[in-house]
Amino acid sequence: MSERIILFKTLTETTRFEGVALNNGYKYFAVYAIASIPLNFVAKDLLYVASPFSLTAIRFATMAAFLLVLYKKRPKIGVFEATMGLFIYISTILWLLSLTLLTPGDSIVISYSMPVIASLLGKILLKERANLWGAIISMSGFILYSIPLSSGSTLRGSLISFLNAFFWAAYSVLYRTRKETDVIEENASIFSVVAAISVPLAIIDPTVKTGILEPRQVFDLFWFSVIGGVFQFLSWNKLIVYEGVEVATVSSYLVPISVLLIQSIYQHIPLELLQILGLSVAISGVFLSVMRTNNGN
Repeated sequence: MSERIILFKTLTETTRFEGVALNNGYKYFAVYAIASIPLNFVAKDLLYVASPFSLTAIRFATMAAFLLVLYKKRPKIGVFEATMGLFIYISTILWLLSLTLLTPGDSIVISYSMPVIASLLGKILLKERANLWGAIISMSGFILYSIPLSSGSTLRGSLISFLNAFFWAAYSVLYRTRKETDVIEENASIFSVVAAISVPLAIIDPTVKTGILEPRQVFDLFWFSVIGGVFQFLSWNKLIVYEGVEVATVSSYLVPISVLLIQSIYQHIPLELLQILGLSVAISGVFLSVMRTNNGN
């Protein structure tokens, strides 16, 4: 059995958790959630010792190298992979820039307007079913959430997060056109493109402080690049292929909710009432979209 089959065996077969059989979709979601929940805290910590451009270069050079070792072949890079790589590069830079201006919780909540944008892009680009009213309600919730952030640097951070959501959504929708593609091969190609873009562009702002070599930052870099990098991307890609955008969308909201709870409990950053209301409206709109889409309305 090859190394790549051994390493990703738990991502391709039915496993058991506490005696309950999990199908592929639940399994991919579990990996995605575990990888994603700490990620904004880890990235925020790293931004004190490195710039967004440097961190993006480190992350995708590591991710590309990791998958190329598994793939053991020269990746095939065409227009599709180049486009996807560009989307991911832009999305990652915008995400990290937003974290320099917002708390981890605020950044991730606004970024999770992505599934709403993805449902609309899916309808336009792939002719997928989408409920317009649900999307409008959900987006209004995200806008409501961002009202307390609508001044100064937090306003800029919010706008950057919405832009990040758009490019992340475009990537997720286009990836659905490659359902039969080997996930290792496809991502090895895409990550190679991002590494080729990000490493030279890191020269623009190459800030990396000596503190990045401290044990905590080394662990952060490992999570940022491998667990929250390779495994997050692979599990998300497989989740949207196995379960579809609707199920992936609903499930994924556990991540921002968890981040907000952790932030509130451990960092003592409370949410404003308007933000709680906005997030509730956003999630309600998502559920409405999924239910009406599944009913064929």
